[in-house]
Amino acid sequence: MVREFPDVLYRLRGPNPEYIKNEIEQLLSINHAFVSPLTLQNDVFEGEPQIIPASDWEIKNFRNSLKKECGADVVSTGTRLQEIAPNQLTDRNTRKQKLREHWKPTTIRKNQHNAYKEMLSKYSIACFTGKEPSQLMWANYADGHKGICFKFELSVKDKNTLQNQPLFNVIYSRERPKIPQIDLLKFGANFKLGKKFTTELTDKEFVTNFLLTKSDEWSGETECRWVDYNETKGNRYIDTTPLKLSEVICGFRAEEETIQACLNAVANKIPVRRCDLAKDSYNFGLNDLN
Repeated sequence: MVREFPDVLYRLRGPNPEYIKNEIEQLLSINHAFVSPLTLQNDVFEGEPQIIPASDWEIKNFRNSLKKECGADVVSTGTRLQEIAPNQLTDRNTRKQKLREHWKPTTIRKNQHNAYKEMLSKYSIACFTGKEPSQLMWANYADGHKGICFKFELSVKDKNTLQNQPLFNVIYSRERPKIPQIDLLKFGANFKLGKKFTTELTDKEFVTNFLLTKSDEWSGETECRWVDYNETKGNRYIDTTPLKLSEVICGFRAEEETIQACLNAVANKIPVRRCDLAKDSYNFGLNDLN
């Protein structure tokens, strides 16, 4: 399926001069953009789909499959009991008791939530919007117009190249995605153990439901996300070719230190502009700074 991309992408950033300088230099020199974990986004529903509880029969079958594939000491998250309680397995009865505790429905739910949060922690994202940022977006994502906005112009060739890159449009929905618990259990075991338990939750579905679906209350942002998976957790820079920085826009309230950081990092390679208030409407104009 061909993904549709706008002619221009924007990305709002905060006002920290040091970070701004580093990010502009990374973008201009090697097309590397800053990404951050899902947990640092400002929507509390990020990575929180609706989990449909598994039946006792489904959990029993899954446990039997795990035992057959991996041995009797593996719990629902695909973790071996020895990793969880290495100093508590003093005898056979203690071992059995610990396994029973880990296979209780309440324990499964708790462990499962921790497990998929662990999976999500290895994904980082860069957020863009496909339309010129609104006043609300400047207020929310650029510290009340004190920050800046990156502009990326996309050619037809760029859009074709992006078909093979992990840049996806956010899906806006009135309801949270529904994920069967048993599919999430199997997906987690596959993720942890490298096994192939049959599940409807593919890698693509996991990304779509956990990283790309938001409430329709956010639909005005027309967001798209560059998704990066890496065992190294946390903030980092990644290659976002073919995105090329074409302009830097400073907010109306950007301080001189922020503006100077932009001008120094750009070094006259691309335009730097500043938002100005229109005289007769709630719109912005742009003034050239270089």
